Amino acid sequence: MVNFRISQHPVKALLCLLVLMAGTLPSMSSWGALTVEAPKPGQFRAPFDKRRGIHSYADLVDATVGAIVRINNWQKVEHKDKKTKKKEYRLEPASLGSGAFFDATRRLAVTNHHVVEGAEKLTVLLSDGREVPARLVGADKMTDIAVVQLNESPAQALNFVDSSTVRTGDVVFAAGSPVGLDFSYSMGIVSATQRSLGKGGVEAFIQTDAAINGGNSGGPLLDTAGRIVGINTLELAKKGKRTIDGIGFAVPSDIVVRVIERLIENGRLRRAYHGLEKGASLAKLMADKSVRKILLKELKVSVDSGVFVMEIKPGSPFFNAGIRKGDIITGAGEERIDNLHDIVNFVSMVEVDNRYPLVFMRDGAPHRAYLSFSARHELKPKGKTKQYLQFTHHFHAVFTEQPKRFDRSDTCRGVSVAYVDEKKAVGKNRLRVGDIVTAVDSKGIHDLQTLDKSLNGRRLEVPVVLCRKDRKMTLSLVP
Repeated sequence: MVNFRISQHPVKALLCLLVLMAGTLPSMSSWGALTVEAPKPGQFRAPFDKRRGIHSYADLVDATVGAIVRINNWQKVEHKDKKTKKKEYRLEPASLGSGAFFDATRRLAVTNHHVVEGAEKLTVLLSDGREVPARLVGADKMTDIAVVQLNESPAQALNFVDSSTVRTGDVVFAAGSPVGLDFSYSMGIVSATQRSLGKGGVEAFIQTDAAINGGNSGGPLLDTAGRIVGINTLELAKKGKRTIDGIGFAVPSDIVVRVIERLIENGRLRRAYHGLEKGASLAKLMADKSVRKILLKELKVSVDSGVFVMEIKPGSPFFNAGIRKGDIITGAGEERIDNLHDIVNFVSMVEVDNRYPLVFMRDGAPHRAYLSFSARHELKPKGKTKQYLQFTHHFHAVFTEQPKRFDRSDTCRGVSVAYVDEKKAVGKNRLRVGDIVTAVDSKGIHDLQTLDKSLNGRRLEVPVVLCRKDRKMTLSLVP
C-alpha cells in the first residue's frame, strides 16, 4: 500500500500513480514555396455519360493519367561467370514504384523514399510510353517522401489540395502501377484521417479502402477533382496470422508539400530533437477518475487536451524554453497539441535555426514561450547514410559518379555510364551501360563536374578513353 501526500507533492503523486497504473509510460523518441490549391467545386462528380448511358470517372482518368509515372529502381547485382569464376556487376531492375508530376516546368515528380532507396540508376515510364532517365533531387526517410527530376517534360502535372479539408467518407482514387500493372486506378473512400500506426516518424496518415498494392507506392491519392490529397505509402496486409484487405495509407498533402519544398531547396531535411523523454495524453489521463481528481484539484488543470510532461532532458529545446515536469503543452508553432504524435510531427517538420511559439499550462494558468532549434539540436542520422548518385547527360547517354564499392582498379577510375538511348546513339563506337569513362581529349575525368567541362558544347567527334569489362579502349563519340 502506497500513501501519497498529495497536498505537498501533487506532481510526484501523479507520476507515481501513473507508473503504478500503466507499468511503463509511453516513451517519446527524439526526433528532430509550393502553393497549395484551395478546395474548389469538383469538375468530376460521378458524371453521367449520356452516350453510353452509364456513370463513369473516365474523364477524371483522362485528365490525370498524363502526370502518373512508373519508377524503376536499378541496382548493381553481383554475378559470377560460370567458366572463369570471375565476379562482375550488372545493373538490373531491383524494384518498381509509382509517382506523380507536380511541376511540369521543372520536370519534377514526387514518390516514396523507399521506392528510390539504394538506386544506382532511376528510369521513369511515362503514360505515352517513353522511358527516360531521372535523377534524385532529395529523399526523406521519416516521411517516406522523395523528389525526382526527369530529362524530358511530362504531358501534364497535378495540383495539391489542402489535406486538412479531407473528410472521412470522401471518394478517392489510388493511381499507379500495382504489381507492375501500369497506370491503374482503384476507387474507394477516405476511411479515416490523422491515423497513427506507431511506427515512428511523421504519422498523420490518410486511411483509405482504395486498393493499394505493391507498386502503388509513391503514386497519388486523388480526389474527385483529380487533385492530390496524399501520396500512397503502404498497405496493411497482415496482422498476426490474419490477412487484411482494404486498408491502405497515404501521406497527407500538407506534409508532402512542406517536405518537397525543402528537398528541392536542400536535398534533405535538417531535423531537431525535442527532449521530451516521457509524456502522456491529457485526454487519456482525465478518463481515469483518480487521476482526474489530482489534475483538477491539486494541479488546477483547466484544459481537457494537451501533453502532460513527465520527463524532460536538461539543455534540450523544450527545457530551454521553460518546460518542466507537470506542465501541459497545448500548442506549438501553429499546431494544436493533443497527444504525443502531435509533438513528434511538429518537431519533425520544424526548420533548424528558427523560433516557434509554444503554449503550455502550469498551475492552472496559461503561459507562452518560444522554442529555438539550433544546429546543435539537429538530429544526426545513425550509422552510414546511403549517398544517392547524381547524373549528367551527354551524347545520348546518362553518366553517374562511379560507386566506390565497385571501383575495379586504380587505372579504371572515372564516371560510369548508367543509361544509353539506343535509338539515338549511332555507329559502332558508342557507349554501353557499365562503361567507365576515364579521360576525354587526354584529360583525366574524375567526377561529373570535369566531365561536364570536357563535353559541354561539343559538336564534333570526341576521343574518349574508357574501361569496359576491365579492358581499356578508346572511342570517338559522335554528338
